[in-house]
Amino acid sequence: MTAHASQRHAHTSLPAARQTLTVVGRRLKTATSLDSCLASLTDRLAERGLISDSAGFLAEMVDQERRRSTRLPNGVALPYVRSAHVKVPSVAVATLTPSAWRIADAGDIELVVLLATPADASDDHLPNWERLAIRATQPTFRLACASSDSDEELERLVAGYVG
Repeated sequence: MTAHASQRHAHTSLPAARQTLTVVGRRLKTATSLDSCLASLTDRLAERGLISDSAGFLAEMVDQERRRSTRLPNGVALPYVRSAHVKVPSVAVATLTPSAWRIADAGDIELVVLLATPADASDDHLPNWERLAIRATQPTFRLACASSDSDEELERLVAGYVG
């Protein structure tokens, strides 16, 4: 048994290491619906090579959101999809200009945090997602996201919470 294997065996009672999530961000000013926001985030995931089929992924995500809304009353939507079209666990974040669109049951949506997970992935990334979801409900985090000057700055900010 190698030293590394022996060390791993000695710590079997410890939880598995958290899996890092790849983060992409998009600052949107003209989204008029959650569907258009999700389409923009899908494009961003595709640009980074994180999904294999944009149309299939978007269809699954929109269908899931229609079946079970992830809109919260504090201006946040937290869509989640497990899909064969996802290559690696990823988070796609969008900030929206306040009042870009209004949802009757949730008010204005200003921050969308989407978790995209491969269909066959383990759940090792979920602690990071949970931490980010909690953070997304906090006004200071939402303000920091809204104040980011670029997609890349938004990505760095969010990556600091999921790495």
